[in-house]
Parts: sequence; C-alpha cells; structure tokens
Amino acid sequence: MNSDDRLDQLEPLLAQNLATADRHTGQLRQIIVQVQQLTTLAVQQSDNSEFALRELVDVKNTLAEVKAGQAAQGETLARILDLLQGGRP
Repeated sequence: MNSDDRLDQLEPLLAQNLATADRHTGQLRQIIVQVQQLTTLAVQQSDNSEFALRELVDVKNTLAEVKAGQAAQGETLARILDLLQGGRP
C-alpha cells in the first residue's frame, strides 16, 4: 500500500472525527448558553428571596412595635379603670 492509499483511508476517518468534534462543540456552546441563563435566573431568584426576607424582618419588627404599644395602652387602660373604680394611682 502506498502513501496515497493510506491518505485515502485516513481522510474519511479524519473528516468524520472533525464533524463529530464540530457537533460536540456546538452542543457545548448551547449548554454554556443554557447554564448562563440558569445562572441569571438563580441570581434573580436569590435577589427576590433576599428582598422578601428583608420585608419579612421589617414586618416582624413593626408587629413587635405594635404589640409593645398595645401592651402600654393596656397598662394605661388598667390604671384608668383602677382610678375609676376608686383605686389609687
């Protein structure tokens, strides 16, 4: 077998391998784009979760303030009732 015959045998195999490599490269590029999209969505979801948690903390703090105010009003009301019933301040 001469060198031309060997090249004739190798050429189709090389072309097939290069075509497969090109296809795999295209698939990897698609996967990279999809991973980037998922990463963007994950960051957005994280930001949304962080915002919701901050708002929840604010609501809990406001609720604590309201409860404290109600407790103070309850004590004031109890003192007023005592006074109305003839008790001492």
